[in-house]
Amino acid sequence: MSEQTNLPSGLTASDNDVDKWTKAIFNSVGVITFINKEGGTHLGTGTLIIRPIRKTREGEYTKIFLVTNRHVLPTSDRSKDLVFKVSAPWVAGENKFIDITIPVYDDNNKLYPYIKINAKGEDVAVIDMTTFFIQNKLDPIGDNIVPYDMLATKELVKERNFTIGDPVYFIGYPSFFYNSKNATPLMRGGIIATTPMEEYYFNDVLRHHFNMEKLNGFLIDANSFGGSSGSLVILKSQYSQIYKGNIVHSSQKAAPFVLGILTHSYPSVNTGDNSQRLALGGVISSEVIIETINQFPI
Repeated sequence: MSEQTNLPSGLTASDNDVDKWTKAIFNSVGVITFINKEGGTHLGTGTLIIRPIRKTREGEYTKIFLVTNRHVLPTSDRSKDLVFKVSAPWVAGENKFIDITIPVYDDNNKLYPYIKINAKGEDVAVIDMTTFFIQNKLDPIGDNIVPYDMLATKELVKERNFTIGDPVYFIGYPSFFYNSKNATPLMRGGIIATTPMEEYYFNDVLRHHFNMEKLNGFLIDANSFGGSSGSLVILKSQYSQIYKGNIVHSSQKAAPFVLGILTHSYPSVNTGDNSQRLALGGVISSEVIIETINQFPI
């Protein structure tokens, strides 16, 4: 996938207009679907992220990536491609969206090189969308795309003291809900339920039920359902925040940060609860997203 200078440059972490950030996040989110060989439709969420590569006299080279979960992508025996549906209010006609078909597997059932799965086996997948973005004339999305430097590192989480009880939101398509006329997603919210500074280790009972030893991230207290998989989890903007141990007040809300990506919701393991959902969502740390994007050569 080639780099391009004629792409939008994106917002930066120094931009402090929360309305712009909100618009950027909504513009960047789309529906990922595929139809399996039995005719069933599978749905998840993906978000576009823009990353500057380098600056030259000709302009700034950037790449556009689509971030989602590994389990949102089809396996090679279920479908060879997927469709990314994104809102496009500028198109003519009644339906204000664009469907982008993305081949996933070649004739040898190998992933195309513009798709990377996290090398450490985490449930994160990234697609280099740069060529697809240009071919499908998505330039009118403009500069309002989630920027790479919105992804929070562990150092930033510690520096800003993001912690248990902080409000978060996520944008996606729970249980097939999306506007059929423009593919716009739903915003939902919750709070951080376990510290985002540590991995979450499941006890013996939960390991047996979920077949997972640990979550490379944290839990949120929020209702998340199928279709929300792949939604980025974003710290809600506040007028006050902690910076290097000091409380900083501002007349403007601080720029938000992406803390991670939704991967699973968890049912109760108590026998009498009939696997009732606990309103707990698993979030993989944004550092894993950064790792996966960095698997692409620059």
